Amino acid sequence: MEKPQNTIEEKTNQEQNESKDGRLSIENNLKIQKTTEVLSKITENIQDDEGLTKEDITDLKESLSGIPIKLGPYQFPAKRLLELSEEDLKKQAEILTEISEGDFDNLCSLKIINPEVSKELEKVGGTLGLDSLTSAVGLVLPTTINGRLDLRGLTSADGLLLPQTISGSLYLRNLPETEKQKLREQRPDLADKIE
Repeated sequence: MEKPQNTIEEKTNQEQNESKDGRLSIENNLKIQKTTEVLSKITENIQDDEGLTKEDITDLKESLSGIPIKLGPYQFPAKRLLELSEEDLKKQAEILTEISEGDFDNLCSLKIINPEVSKELEKVGGTLGLDSLTSAVGLVLPTTINGRLDLRGLTSADGLLLPQTISGSLYLRNLPETEKQKLREQRPDLADKIE
C-alpha cells in the first residue's frame, strides 16, 4: 500500500515540536517513535477497512502517556501534564523556570515536580513550602530541612519518603488520618511533628 503524504511519521520525525511561546515542547525520542508506529498501524487498519481493536486503543493510550514533554526547562511524562489546565501549564512553566534560575519564591504554587526539580530543593535553606503538590510522584526531599516542611496539598502518601531531619513541623493536612498514622509508625522520630 502506498503511504499518503504528510504522515504522522513524517510529522513526528522533526527534531522538536514546540509551541509559540517555547515553554512547552515535545522532543523526538523512542517513545514518540513507538507512538508513531502505533498510529501508523491504526491508520493502515482504518484505510484497509480492518477497524480498530481494543489492543490498538490500549497501545495508543500507553504510548501517548509516556511521551516526555518539556515544561519550562524540565521534562515530564505527558500523562502528568494532562492533569493540568492550560493556565496551570503556563504558570507552572514560569515557576519551573524560576526554580532553574535559583528563585524559590513561588514554591508554594508548584503543582508538578520530578527528581530533577527536586534536586534544586537542596538549595532552599530553611522552611520548605510545597503547599500545592497533591502527589509525591517525582518528589525527592532533601535529607535535612532546617525549618518546617509544608506538604498540606498531598492527598496520598504514596511514594513519599520523608527527610532524615526536619527541625520544624510537618504539615500534611489533606492526608487521611490513617495515612498520617502510618507515617507516624514508620517514622516515630517525626511523629510529634506531623500535623
